Amino acid sequence: MILPSPAVATTFAETPVGIALHEHRAITRFRLVTVANLAGRTLKGEVLADLPDRRHFHYLVAPDGQSFVGLDSGGEHTRIKAKRLIYRFFTRTGRIISEVPSSPAPWVDSSYSPDGRAFLINSKKDGLSSYDPSVAKRIWNIPGDVKFFAAANGKTRRVLVVMTDSVHKAHLYEAGNLSWTIDLKDSATNESVRNVAISPNGELAVVSNNRDLLILGASSSALQGRYRVGEGLTINSVVVSNKGLIAVGAQQAGLKGAEMAFGKVFVLDKTGKLLFQENTQHQRSNAWTPIVQIDPSGRFLLVRTVESLHLRSLH
Repeated sequence: MILPSPAVATTFAETPVGIALHEHRAITRFRLVTVANLAGRTLKGEVLADLPDRRHFHYLVAPDGQSFVGLDSGGEHTRIKAKRLIYRFFTRTGRIISEVPSSPAPWVDSSYSPDGRAFLINSKKDGLSSYDPSVAKRIWNIPGDVKFFAAANGKTRRVLVVMTDSVHKAHLYEAGNLSWTIDLKDSATNESVRNVAISPNGELAVVSNNRDLLILGASSSALQGRYRVGEGLTINSVVVSNKGLIAVGAQQAGLKGAEMAFGKVFVLDKTGKLLFQENTQHQRSNAWTPIVQIDPSGRFLLVRTVESLHLRSLH
């Protein structure tokens, strides 16, 4: 299993890549490596960290490559059955920084911020917390049962949150304090929130239900634009760049069994104007596909399905 830092294409050769070695369905070793050394003008990469450790079932690599986190579920292969999780913070050389215990959340449990300066942990007991990965110290906390979230860069301290007990609302928090709330019942969509996204610089927020996408200014929740996908499609993923480009991944809804599914990828500007679209075809599964990602520079779009990866230029 290979775990790239989410920097999709920028300075790829020097972007650290995590490699997890498996044996009998368990990770036995983790290595953080670079693909090449551009300063030395060589394609020979470097092993930054070599961790022979069987305790972790998953690793997350920081987008800036300065740290990584191992997830320990007490011997369980997945977090679903685990009674508790331990997040172990490591430097890029594999030196352990500290451990943070947590109770597993039923949905999204953890992720780095886009700049790698914050690591967010969603705990069923303690709510959503942001940690400084260099010292594993908590920066802020949002109490409550968080269903899923999307974080901006760590220095903005902004995060878009959907709570389990109010799934038709999206909340924008800054440093753990509530800034605003949007209720889809008040926006003529009257459905639960299905996807949220926020630009890395924290300036633009996106909220969607099954078919409708709302584009909001993150400072005030002012509506900037909206878009609706075609009938028979369901929005499965959204992402927004610092330049105001929004990518949407949608899949055919209402299929049964193992029927082949068609999907669509849309690229919009911040007013909701359609700039580009393309079709995808893939095997239907319980995964929400197609998944869309934009690299930190805003130059490239990565489209993922169960079967394939496609990299597109946004210029």
